[in-house]
Amino acid sequence: MSARIITVYAFRGGVGSTLMALALAARFAEAGQRVLLLDANLNSPGLTLMRPLQDLVEDRDGLLEWLLPALEDSAPLPEPVAVDLAALDLKPQLRDSCLHFIGAARLDARYGERLDRVQTHLAALDPDSLARRFRALGDALRGADGGRYDLVVIDTSAGIYGLSLRLLTGSTDVAVLLSGLNDQHIRGLSSTLSTLDHTPDGGPDRVLAISPVPEGELELKARRREVLRARLGQVADVEIPYHPRLALEDNARELLALRPLHAAHDELIGLLRVRLGWTTERLSDALARHLRQEEPEAATHAFQRLYVLSRDAACSRLFDAKSSTVPLSQCMVYLRALEGLERPRFEDLELAANLALHRLRWSRPSPHAAQIRRAHEALLGRLEPDTPDWKRVWMITNTAHACLHEARWSEEQGGDATAPTTRARALLEQTLGDAGKLAGVARRCADAWGDLAALASDLSLLPHAQADLARVRSLKPEVASKAGSYVFARFARIPGAPRALWAEVERYADESMALTPAGAAYDKAVALAQLGRAAEAWRWLDRAFELRPDYRDQALADADLSPLHDLPGWQARFAPPSSQGRA
Repeated sequence: MSARIITVYAFRGGVGSTLMALALAARFAEAGQRVLLLDANLNSPGLTLMRPLQDLVEDRDGLLEWLLPALEDSAPLPEPVAVDLAALDLKPQLRDSCLHFIGAARLDARYGERLDRVQTHLAALDPDSLARRFRALGDALRGADGGRYDLVVIDTSAGIYGLSLRLLTGSTDVAVLLSGLNDQHIRGLSSTLSTLDHTPDGGPDRVLAISPVPEGELELKARRREVLRARLGQVADVEIPYHPRLALEDNARELLALRPLHAAHDELIGLLRVRLGWTTERLSDALARHLRQEEPEAATHAFQRLYVLSRDAACSRLFDAKSSTVPLSQCMVYLRALEGLERPRFEDLELAANLALHRLRWSRPSPHAAQIRRAHEALLGRLEPDTPDWKRVWMITNTAHACLHEARWSEEQGGDATAPTTRARALLEQTLGDAGKLAGVARRCADAWGDLAALASDLSLLPHAQADLARVRSLKPEVASKAGSYVFARFARIPGAPRALWAEVERYADESMALTPAGAAYDKAVALAQLGRAAEAWRWLDRAFELRPDYRDQALADADLSPLHDLPGWQARFAPPSSQGRA
């Protein structure tokens, strides 16, 4: 089987392309693909020097030694021996022989001399000769090690010249283009896209990702997004969230463990699987056609296929096996197909819209929100007079949630969120006093009131949320315990809100401690920090970390814990476990 090639590229350095290449390779391998990771950054080999990868490849030939004979028309050397990274325990789910690595070069005393020779040949050879050689390189990579790999992931150097240009234009199926949001990065990205567009075949398929920007720069980030949209005529496919450890961490294992980045990586992998056209036998040829072309006829039997996509572990080679639903991009493919039919089946449209909304809840604000909202509005318009009250309220609430997601996207883009916010409020007012007889329906209403209040900074909505929480408590007290912390925290964060609301968060956290001890301990720590009880907050935060170590990443970015940031011991709690052990 011929491997597919993904090349990760940035016009300027410092935007996280090396980590992105590593993360993509590891996540694909974790899902069962056989992946070759290749460091093609010959000038500044980041992967080759990253701990602990460097220990395995520092004395081995790499891409440089493989490439040089091909450029000099001398006898070809055998391809470098790829090292198996399973022994490094980079990811818990990695199996032996799923992730291999070839470094950039043997970093010995003559490394610089060999690099000069490669650069000289790249500059001297005519375009046709270079194109022929790099097509051969691409063929060699696709068939590396007897064709054992499903995927080759390449990390390249910055700048649209030399080896990076040749790999992008001659050997790549999909290019992941990373960019910052400042003007230098945007102009460089624009130049790169123009260069690729003017290649004979139009260049590879592309996915655009925006590199991390500190969360404190929200207003500036929104303005720069508009500059990006104006210059390129498009928005980014994925935005990578900021994490403070990205600046200094150089250990592959620690970088891959940063959970706040996982959702963005999953979203990117979902897009890449679509662009690569990967399917499984279970999903049929119609699905493969549809993922590429979004043909409306592929919506036939969408209910069954969506159920398989979202639930069946046999699809782990297509989607992240640990994900409870398909990636948002996959849901949108089906939603667009169904909307292309003259009158899609109500059940199919309902399933697609609900799956998309569920995935949207766990994603960053997305431009897909408006389309998801329109789908839910269409469903409301098709309700029959005999629709049960609980289902009517459920669907109204889902539509309100979709409106709130649309408002968040508009707000993040610096636009006007008034219309979707007003629509959400009007929908929720239809549910007043009629949240149905199901605890889940009443809880969704309470959650929506909290989200709307936070978006509109409107404390007057609190009685509506309290009424729905009271209904939940009368139906299922344990559900109310878990819901209350979330809802009251949404109101407590509104500027000028009484501090007593944080006391309510603490009370609900205490009630849910037996059901969800880690989450309840974390919620209690947040409430205590906001109430000025730092010593108690420390104790409960440590309890949450003990039960769920990944909460450390969440706590680092949690503004609700800011009262603890300047206190002694804050930074010590976030040292890597290995550092704590050595101390």
